[in-house]
Amino acid sequence: MNQKSTDNNIGKFSSFTKAKIFIVVLILIILLPSLVVGYKIFNYKKQDEMYNNAISLKYEMKYDSAEKIFLDLGGFKDSEEQIKLIDKEYVEEFAKLAGTIYSEGLSSWIVGGSYSSTFSEYDKDSSALFVSRFSSISAIQVEMQRIKKSINDSEKEMSTLQNVPSAYSGSYDKLMAIFNNCKSLYEIIENPMLYYYDYNSEWNKRYENFDKSVSELTDFMKQCKNYESFNDIYQQCVKDTLEQSKITTN
Repeated sequence: MNQKSTDNNIGKFSSFTKAKIFIVVLILIILLPSLVVGYKIFNYKKQDEMYNNAISLKYEMKYDSAEKIFLDLGGFKDSEEQIKLIDKEYVEEFAKLAGTIYSEGLSSWIVGGSYSSTFSEYDKDSSALFVSRFSSISAIQVEMQRIKKSINDSEKEMSTLQNVPSAYSGSYDKLMAIFNNCKSLYEIIENPMLYYYDYNSEWNKRYENFDKSVSELTDFMKQCKNYESFNDIYQQCVKDTLEQSKITTN
């Protein structure tokens, strides 16, 4: 084979290769918009699925999980607005429960005061159960039943607020501290100690622990977003709950 024939073959091969490359490029140019559209559709469906899952989690009050998904979604739909709604909903539910638990503790303190007043007036060396001889026991028993039911209801509701949004991290532990101190305060009323001095000393100690935990929560919430909303709902709930009480400080 001479040089001229070889050059012709190389030229034909080169032309054929260029034609193939041109065709492939042309096909890619034609298909690229479709591929881009297909990817966008796939990505949208994936994000939409994530969004719907986050909405479901929000309704289930799994605020931390829902928030993480909305953060991952960024500007998809109203994800950023949903994060604000999560904070708002959490604060509302948290404030209602905090107000109720505070009221339960305060009511327990008031009932405890009724026991203490009875001891002071009659016989400091008597058993706390001796109070059952006095007419005030009827009102006290009604109030204690109300407080106990409210405490039990609050304990069930506590679990719904375990999934805390990042803006309120640590709030649940502080609410749990209030609840435990509230429960402890009620328990000494339900099962009073034998003698007045012992009872009154322990009653005051438990109330101080309860009051301290309340202050720690309110101080914490002052540093958080939506504090004004929290405080308004909290105060109103305290007022509404105490109005159900049959015991007064008078």
